Amino acid sequence: MADYIFHEPPNDHDFRELFQFICDHGIGQPVDARGHFQPWSDEALEAAFAETATSVDKRSIQSWRSGASVPRLDKLRSLADLITRSAGQRSIWLKALIDARRKSIDARKRQATAEKPSPSNSYAPDDPPLRPRNSKWVATAAAIALAGLTLIGAMFVFSDRDAEASIANIQFCTEENFSTESFSCLETSQSFDENTTTLMVTFDLVNVDEGASFERIWYREGLEFLRKSSFNDEAWPGYTFLNFDRFPEGNYTLRIIVDGKSFTSTFKIGDETGYLAYEQD
Repeated sequence: MADYIFHEPPNDHDFRELFQFICDHGIGQPVDARGHFQPWSDEALEAAFAETATSVDKRSIQSWRSGASVPRLDKLRSLADLITRSAGQRSIWLKALIDARRKSIDARKRQATAEKPSPSNSYAPDDPPLRPRNSKWVATAAAIALAGLTLIGAMFVFSDRDAEASIANIQFCTEENFSTESFSCLETSQSFDENTTTLMVTFDLVNVDEGASFERIWYREGLEFLRKSSFNDEAWPGYTFLNFDRFPEGNYTLRIIVDGKSFTSTFKIGDETGYLAYEQD
């Protein structure tokens, strides 16, 4: 029988926050022989949705992550199917997803109302009448506008050809297993002893422009405890570290955000976390 990551839905999240929680902690993902699991990537979710009654493409998943859109109810039901195999827990998760969706929609409506401009007259009563435009001037302006649109279109074509920025090979290791010559982990793991005091992290900045900024956000038990901004320059050799006098036991997530896209990896401190549980198929 296969084991899967399971957790009760957290409270007071809007849909973007709840969906990111699901992805970061791999809720519904299988556990391998060593007890490790993977967070949900966009590709993994797209493939998993293809096996349900409602398929969802990668672009929609990315839109959910960013908060640009929320899913329809039928897609929420399919998401609940991915999260748990228990009928009772599925109804609990579906209610949490629907509530979170409603919070996002209500927040969007409030924002739209606050940003709606007040109506005003276009012209004052004593404005002079508009002069008829010279046809030659109109033709010249139209030609300039057409040239500008052509140039913008070309810029979009060339930008589409550029590879997207991403983060790859996020790896964790102890200080003893870190090479200060190659700035890389010699032996990696996603589970560490509670006596660990320094954790090294390495990753690759793929297609990230020199000098471009990115964010590193650390979570323990789903709660953010550290956030730092960095730049892709010579002072940043592609590694970082996290220090504690003694690491609190639990499940940790590192999220790296570059060019508006989020990349995550997780690790565990100690044997008993009291946080994520296993659900058997």
